[in-house]
Amino acid sequence: MKRPVVTALTVMLLLASAGGVFAASDKHIPGRTSRWVNDYARVIDPDTRRYLEQRIRSIKQTTPDPVEIIVATFKTIDNWDIKDFVTAYGERWREAKKGRRDNGVVIVLALKEGGVMMGVGRNLRKVVTDKDVDRIIKNIISPRAAKGEYSLGLKEGVEAVITIIEKGKVPATPAIMIVRLVLAALGCVLIVYLIKSYRDK
Repeated sequence: MKRPVVTALTVMLLLASAGGVFAASDKHIPGRTSRWVNDYARVIDPDTRRYLEQRIRSIKQTTPDPVEIIVATFKTIDNWDIKDFVTAYGERWREAKKGRRDNGVVIVLALKEGGVMMGVGRNLRKVVTDKDVDRIIKNIISPRAAKGEYSLGLKEGVEAVITIIEKGKVPATPAIMIVRLVLAALGCVLIVYLIKSYRDK
């Protein structure tokens, strides 16, 4: 039976102040897992789940500062405010990797509450904008979900996010920038050395 999904949009940035979010109910929010797609509501077919895992792994491996895309479905988010839930769920993933940058996108589908939510990390705000999120939720995921086509809606939504990231420029971390500068400097030294060696022959 198809479950109705209200096309309500809530967009929250993952690095919104989470200090007051983790209250007594935080134990109900799953932590980081070994999968990028966590289908707790069991509405994503196996083929789509495998496809999404592969695509998300690929974008993480090809971005200079690894980007994580997390997809999660829930039968209900209990008594949580949906805004707080997206923030807390994203933070739970990020806190499991100490020192990791806020470099992720979280897409959450809550069936009972009839909502599709997306959170964008601080480091990606200029790449995946609020306008992008609004378009993906309203024009891609929600219409599919309203028809019970959860797998297709989430697949197309993730593809839309990946397309934006691939076309954009993900800011590198200071550490990565330092490594690049060091490599560039070493390259220059090597070139100078080779030129000098050639002239001395």
